[in-house]
Amino acid sequence: MLPDEAKAYEDLTKGATPLRFGNPPRKGPAWVLTLDGQWSRCMVRRFHTGAYRHTLILEESSDLIKKGISGSPIVVNDGTAIGIVCLNDDNLALVGDLPGWLLRKSY
Repeated sequence: MLPDEAKAYEDLTKGATPLRFGNPPRKGPAWVLTLDGQWSRCMVRRFHTGAYRHTLILEESSDLIKKGISGSPIVVNDGTAIGIVCLNDDNLALVGDLPGWLLRKSY
């Protein structure tokens, strides 16, 4: 990595607070980080799509989900991350789709 880019990345992440993650609710309020850096409220609904996998559907969010928002976290009221926005597929839930070794280290 180039020194200027490394310094910029270090400056960006220095004050960041890591997100906790957990199981998404079957249905309930959530927040999505929008392209302009604001948290916007929506409703989330969880569907099981296979063994240890589930999909999140964001309701009341048609104005939030735009090109470029993939990778934005989906969090619940206490700040726990429950998913990420992915426009190439469904909205993926973190607990169902992150590798198992990462989950074991986080708890």
